[in-house]
Amino acid sequence: IAGYRGLITSTLSVQCGLFPLHSGFLGGAVQEAYTQVVHLLASLQTKDGSINLPGTEPFQPPLDEKKELELSKITFHPPADHPAAAENSQQRVEWNNAAALFHMWYRPSLSIHGIEGGWTGPGVRTAIPPKVTARFSIRLVPGMNVEKVQEALEMHLNTEFGKFNTPNYMQLTVQNRLDAWEADGTSEVYKAVSQATVRVYGVRPDIIRDGGTLIWPGLIQGVLGSSPVLVLPLMHREAEADMEQENLRQAESYLLTSIRLAAAVLDELGELEPAQLQRGLQ
Repeated sequence: IAGYRGLITSTLSVQCGLFPLHSGFLGGAVQEAYTQVVHLLASLQTKDGSINLPGTEPFQPPLDEKKELELSKITFHPPADHPAAAENSQQRVEWNNAAALFHMWYRPSLSIHGIEGGWTGPGVRTAIPPKVTARFSIRLVPGMNVEKVQEALEMHLNTEFGKFNTPNYMQLTVQNRLDAWEADGTSEVYKAVSQATVRVYGVRPDIIRDGGTLIWPGLIQGVLGSSPVLVLPLMHREAEADMEQENLRQAESYLLTSIRLAAAVLDELGELEPAQLQRGLQ
């Protein structure tokens, strides 16, 4: 892996009262927090999925023919629970391999993870919640400055909230933020690791980016300076890392193969001539 996206995780809260209100008595007479949170979240993204924040336009290019041809050569399948993988033909949707990789590797994205405050039990309760909190995150691509994106996010939400002309109170809290990381996947070090993979698995690996976020590659890169940092994943694709259904394969054959790969990587790095290694470290 030669790159990860950056990350900003945030909560957005709007408060319209101190206790629940009855929608039959006060519905329409008060400006409801839930409605305003939904409007604010919708304003962060366009209908095609692009992030609607000032300064992010240069980092959201369309997929051109050259990049589509490059990405189409990489094997990538939709998740097992994606409609594109469903056996029922009525549920199947077209899966564009290159477009999916392009959006995960080369474009920022915004995801909403949950909204808290309203009634979530069975049936309907006609109460107006006094406070509503949404949780969302923004993934950043290399070149985007996390501080500038946060500033743009705060400015945008304050501007949009001001349009309500409301007595309600809004609060944005940024919980985590991390810049994107990328490395030179053509260096001698990456070539050596590719050869080690060929020795163990019999196939040459793709040098890829990852749509997720890891903190340690960037931290180590900051310490090593120009020296290369390489991420060698050993988990299987269905591991669902960081999810509730995370499942790390414990099969002995899988663990042994992972150990063989790590040993082969060290062996291949040891075979590099000093000049080759030096080029890889620049």
